[in-house]
Amino acid sequence: MYIPAHFKIKEEAIAFDIMKEHSFATLFSQHNGMPFATHLPLILNKDNSYLYGHFARPNPQWKDIVFGISMDYEVFLISRIKEEFDRSGDNNKSTAIGLQKTGTLISSGH
Repeated sequence: MYIPAHFKIKEEAIAFDIMKEHSFATLFSQHNGMPFATHLPLILNKDNSYLYGHFARPNPQWKDIVFGISMDYEVFLISRIKEEFDRSGDNNKSTAIGLQKTGTLISSGH
């Protein structure tokens, strides 16, 4: 994201303090072909390593975001399978290696 130099925060501790004090984000996407925005509550964990957000289940935007992410993961997986197939020519081996190499990325619990 572009941040003009005079707005850039150089000290990590200040950035974390801002995230803790102003714990909402606005997520923009499209829903049914129209711009859509949602305010998301955020929680920064104790060691400042993960920022968690939450969609309310009735909010339709979460489905659009999950669908978009799943499409990205599908591209990762298919690309990895194709790379291995180009190298080995073995369909079964390519599928197994593609799943092995991308499975942890796709199913990560973080």
